[in-house]
Amino acid sequence: MSKNAVCLLVALLFLLPGSSARAEERYTFDKKHTSILFSVGSLGVSRVKGQFSNYDGDFVFCIQHPDKDEVAITIYPASLRTSEGEMDNDLRGPDFFNAAQFPRMRFVSTTVKLIDKDNAKITGNLTLLGITRQVTVEAHFTEKEHDTESGDYVVSFSASGIIKRSDFGMNHLIPVIGDEVRLDIQVKGVEEKSGIKD
Repeated sequence: MSKNAVCLLVALLFLLPGSSARAEERYTFDKKHTSILFSVGSLGVSRVKGQFSNYDGDFVFCIQHPDKDEVAITIYPASLRTSEGEMDNDLRGPDFFNAAQFPRMRFVSTTVKLIDKDNAKITGNLTLLGITRQVTVEAHFTEKEHDTESGDYVVSFSASGIIKRSDFGMNHLIPVIGDEVRLDIQVKGVEEKSGIKD
């Protein structure tokens, strides 16, 4: 993979490489080909798995100055889904995500440490339940390609990490429901012109 591809890898929490002759590229999440999943231990013997279906994500990278790369992801907890509807209501409620009072959680990248040409550790600030903590995720580039129909470039990557919900004041039912929550993200980013959204 080219040095330019590594620049995009530097862009993520969830964000990775691509190569281009231009100094900068901007991408937005293609929601048809993106998933944001979570899982957490339950009773010490099983895991509750779910996903967030409503989110916004954008990233930008600079070929010559990867330190300028950025990623911003906003997730709307009210869109949380598991296989059990009754559990969904509990998780959206005041004991957990409290989606009514805190309708969004937000991640903004701060630094990136390259592991190799395909992988990076992305550190940033995650805000959940009104509390901001530093978190780190591991990101892996999978492909970049040119969409001949649209003329746009698309970039695919995966990212994963573990956060402690207690760090954000979400202490209900620990340890019956685990403290550590695993996040797994699969993203396809489509080239766009508007840059990072606030």
